[in-house]
Amino acid sequence: MGTLKIEGFKCFSGKEIPIKRMTILAGGNSVGKSSIIQILLLLRSSNLEDLTPLNGDYLLNLGNSSQVIKTGYSSNNIFAKYKFDESNFVETTWEANINRPQVYLNVLKKNHTPTCNLITQNFHYLHAERLGPRSFYSIGIKERSVGWQGENTIALLSNTIIDTPEYNVAPEKQFKKKEENTNPTLGGQVDLWMNYIVPGVDVRAERVQEINQAFVQFNNNAPYNVGFGISYVLPIIVAGLIAQKGEMLIIENPEAHLHPSGQSRIGKFLAAVAKSGTQVIIETHSEHVVNGVRLASLENVINHEDVVINFFNAPEDIDEQPNVDSIFLNDKADLEKWPVGFFDQQQQDIAEIFRLRKDQLI
Repeated sequence: MGTLKIEGFKCFSGKEIPIKRMTILAGGNSVGKSSIIQILLLLRSSNLEDLTPLNGDYLLNLGNSSQVIKTGYSSNNIFAKYKFDESNFVETTWEANINRPQVYLNVLKKNHTPTCNLITQNFHYLHAERLGPRSFYSIGIKERSVGWQGENTIALLSNTIIDTPEYNVAPEKQFKKKEENTNPTLGGQVDLWMNYIVPGVDVRAERVQEINQAFVQFNNNAPYNVGFGISYVLPIIVAGLIAQKGEMLIIENPEAHLHPSGQSRIGKFLAAVAKSGTQVIIETHSEHVVNGVRLASLENVINHEDVVINFFNAPEDIDEQPNVDSIFLNDKADLEKWPVGFFDQQQQDIAEIFRLRKDQLI
């Protein structure tokens, strides 16, 4: 099990949270979940230059240095360390200029292992604000990535390289059909997983070399005619399938625009990605995604010991840092604890419905 330690960043004065092969960040709004992802992205950027920008890359819009230091913190320094094992860690100390706010942080000290999965070249991150339906997509990008908003997804799927052995999907995350041989190619696996999550969908991506663009059709329909759900989930599937062992995949709101059954199945898919050796970190508001991961544990898609759910909730005192309950699964996929406020709104609403009905009968 790994850890992420944060000091002085936004709402955190000093917090250490567990990180496993699959880490789920859950909780209410504005309680620190996004800050966890942001500090991971800043850690990655800090190893590129001595100034870490607070805006731009990864669609970060953090403002200036005075806005990212915790209010009332005793120092102008921010510290973060991600560690998964002795050969996989990165740590950085930044200085946040308070008197003359800047749109960057000064890197005072940094240290990392060369093969740390947070800073390797093939790092995968999908922002909550992904691209919706588009008519055409640029094909100028060459890297093995779908982009922060999924903007490179169609360019990649329209490239014949995806049918070569170089892009074959690892066995642990192949969607297998018992009645037929498994197609290991990226294109074949995208089709199989997409049909599992959104039944009946057919994805066809093609290139128009003359205008250096790619386009996609879903069931012979333009993207605008099939809604946002397919466009939002497709980059997740492709990113998960191209992410390799030892790399990191971070996804915000994988459940966006999906039916509850699709949300559960995307949880099972991401569990398979984690099983293959990719570090998976997701931020979610969906109990269906969590239940999909629990089902994956029972189906031996992922070991229950490789999953942690970090549940964030607001402190009683606004000046304090958020409370974080780390929840683990047992071998029956049961949660070892169920904190107040953790996906219990349905039970609360049902109890209130019964109360109101009872009052109406009096």
